[in-house]
Amino acid sequence: MYTAIVEFDGLTEVYHMTEYNKEIKDAIEYLNTYGEDSVVFVSKGEVVEVSYEVFTLESIIKRFEDSEFFEAYCDESERELMENYKKLLRKIEIK
Repeated sequence: MYTAIVEFDGLTEVYHMTEYNKEIKDAIEYLNTYGEDSVVFVSKGEVVEVSYEVFTLESIIKRFEDSEFFEAYCDESERELMENYKKLLRKIEIK
């Protein structure tokens, strides 16, 4: 298991996942709409003391879809990439 901490404009979110790599980092940063370098910390294993709510990776996807971010800000040529990122995050989410 991996723990990732995502920060943006005073917000801090914590996520647990079964694996982590550059593609997963890119997927999180694309779908959370916070941009590059919003994943600020990753640790193998569970962080012992977490003072933040642990969010699901599905919540990133739901927020992305609900905001209609893709339709408003992304080019249609990115649709396949976006769908692949959504599949990837769903695959590595801890159930």
